[in-house]
Amino acid sequence: MLKPLLLLLAPLFVLPFPAAPPARTEASDAARIRQALDTLAAQPRSPEGAAAAATIAGIASSNVAVELSISYITLPWTTKNSRVPHADLLLAAHQAGNMLSQFDSGVRSNDAYSGTLAVFRVYRQLQADENGYSVPAIDDMLKAHRLGRLTAHVQTPRGLSETTPISETPALSEERRTNPKVDGYVPDAETAIAIALAVWEPIYGHGAVTDDAPYKATLEKGVWSVRGSLPEHWLGGTAEAQINRADGRILKVWASK
Repeated sequence: MLKPLLLLLAPLFVLPFPAAPPARTEASDAARIRQALDTLAAQPRSPEGAAAAATIAGIASSNVAVELSISYITLPWTTKNSRVPHADLLLAAHQAGNMLSQFDSGVRSNDAYSGTLAVFRVYRQLQADENGYSVPAIDDMLKAHRLGRLTAHVQTPRGLSETTPISETPALSEERRTNPKVDGYVPDAETAIAIALAVWEPIYGHGAVTDDAPYKATLEKGVWSVRGSLPEHWLGGTAEAQINRADGRILKVWASK
């Protein structure tokens, strides 16, 4: 009787070990992101959409082969003072579009433009699903896209990142460090533009200011003159500012006509 019992129990001790999960590769990450973005864009408010957003966020946080940044200019609706409903879904879309662009092109550089196009996909479906849903900052980006100015719109002036520690911003990196006694507190055009944007927005509004991108800054006799630009053949004016190069004082702010 013991022998038959041992024969019955034998298979329990020879069960095969489960197969190891397939190795994670760039191609597998790209495929998962692409599928998750399609799901998120089709049904963002569903449990499946939430799961897709979580998948994208997980890959974004663990993949060191891509460069992602969140800035006040390109994603103003994600900042602590401007959070909007479904911001997590829109952010996941931005991360997905950004990462897919880098995987597809092989260029490891933050691509806010591709990220923003993915945001548009999810945003339009959210508007279809939820009557009255609107995010003014994204509406501004759509307007810039219709005018052919989205690329300029999502260019981030140095120093306006909401998430990058100050010690790691390009403005303070060792190779870009400046001496205020020699270069002044506004050493270059990028810094002058960043200051002007910070001053213009409370006065003229986010939409009006971003419509003026791209921005130009020229230095003459120690004073930076910063202004926006208009599409070719357009008449009108833009926001303008004059900033002291030595100490950063705002000398004049106005809107040209």
